[in-house]
Amino acid sequence: SKANINYIDKQTGSRPIHLSIINGDEEMFDLLENAGASCRTGVINDDNTLLHWFCSNDANDQHGSLLKKLIDIGCDVNAENNVQRTPLMLAAQLNMINTCETLINASADVDKVDDKGNRAIDLAELG
Repeated sequence: SKANINYIDKQTGSRPIHLSIINGDEEMFDLLENAGASCRTGVINDDNTLLHWFCSNDANDQHGSLLKKLIDIGCDVNAENNVQRTPLMLAAQLNMINTCETLINASADVDKVDDKGNRAIDLAELG
């Protein structure tokens, strides 16, 4: 039988493409995207998008080409998860300088606040 590239893990709500992103695996991302994997779907449990997943692993700060692909395919740089955090907020909290710069250049809103009133700069200071 054929593998389901949009399989949803029942515990995490994630799909294979989310795992390729959090691991910075651009080759796997390309393979899944080219096979028709859904790129615009948030994780069911927490509303984290592919950009949120990318910005949840500070090692991804060195994977700028993958980040640019996500932006180029239309991932919303200002998408909010279930606690109103944007990808920029997650990247700032992990001190992902390159990622923050790319997101800001792609029109990420530096003044958005999460459900506790924190902006990206506040989260960067909290670390």
